[in-house]
Amino acid sequence: MMQESRPVPDGQTPASSNHLLDRVPPDGLKHLMKRLEPVRFEPGQVLWQPGQPLTYVP
Repeated sequence: MMQESRPVPDGQTPASSNHLLDRVPPDGLKHLMKRLEPVRFEPGQVLWQPGQPLTYVP
């Protein structure tokens, strides 16, 4: 089941520019943030092609 997005009060912005992370409950986000690392992507950059092996998953 997809979680509905949480409203952001007027004059405020979401916690991040990542819409997926913005929807993770605070307790789950705290746990995830310990394991995440920043990665910059270019617009249109292909992250994975069907049929290709994944090369990086911690």
